[in-house]
Amino acid sequence: NESKDISAPGASITSTNVSGRYYRASGTSSAAPIVSSIFALMFAAVPSATVDDACNAVYATATPISDAENDRTDISGSRGAIDASAAVEALEGLGRTAFSDVHPGEWFYNAVYFAKAHGIMNGVGDTGEFQPSAPTTRAQAATVLYNVYSKGEVASSCNKPDVDQSEWYANAVNWCVAHGIMTGYDDGSNTFGPNDSLTREQMCKVLAIATKADYASADPAKYNALLGTEETDEWARPFVVWAVDEGLVNGIDNHDGTHALDPLGLVYRCQTAQIFANAINAGIM
Repeated sequence: NESKDISAPGASITSTNVSGRYYRASGTSSAAPIVSSIFALMFAAVPSATVDDACNAVYATATPISDAENDRTDISGSRGAIDASAAVEALEGLGRTAFSDVHPGEWFYNAVYFAKAHGIMNGVGDTGEFQPSAPTTRAQAATVLYNVYSKGEVASSCNKPDVDQSEWYANAVNWCVAHGIMTGYDDGSNTFGPNDSLTREQMCKVLAIATKADYASADPAKYNALLGTEETDEWARPFVVWAVDEGLVNGIDNHDGTHALDPLGLVYRCQTAQIFANAINAGIM
């Protein structure tokens, strides 16, 4: 069913009939009341929430379902298994997750909400803004990776002359360098470039390294079907092919209606949120 948005337990659910006798039921008639009751809990916790607010909280906190043998993702439409406590907690934190420049209906809204709800991306400074159209800097990318993987680990100084150890990004950059995920420029300068913007192909390499991907065996079919692949630098091609094959990067829409890879284009914060949401939902991270 392509219209199914969320999954819930629906097999051998214990219930009672009108006479008070117990029985076990299966199917959507059992799963739907579970979802409805969770929404009731959410609106009881946050009466001012809108339906879109509640839906986005449920989608953002759902647990991805991985079943290689019976994968029905393409036909079920499910975003994963509903998580009651996580959904309520996400909705209660709505005031902290809302950004003045991110609005329902924008293509990246759910991805930004997902990134915030999972604690991997926040706003910029004290502005209350997410700045979705701002380029993702290397320091920001390192911070997202640190939030996903580090579990609070504190790393020693990376000894890069342009990494100020008093800055907000220092520990994340130190951690990425220590783990060989982002090690800085190899031009002999020993610099990291924390304020430099990432290109789309650079982001693909960072993701492949961070996830320990078997990028060499990626299927190039989806990559080859995109326009603009000839712009990909040779060193980046295996990483970009892998990212496209996994559905992490899907190209951008041009004004003329075409869809192109744009590997040398900058990756913006809204795109970063979507890429990491894709990776987490696909079980790659």
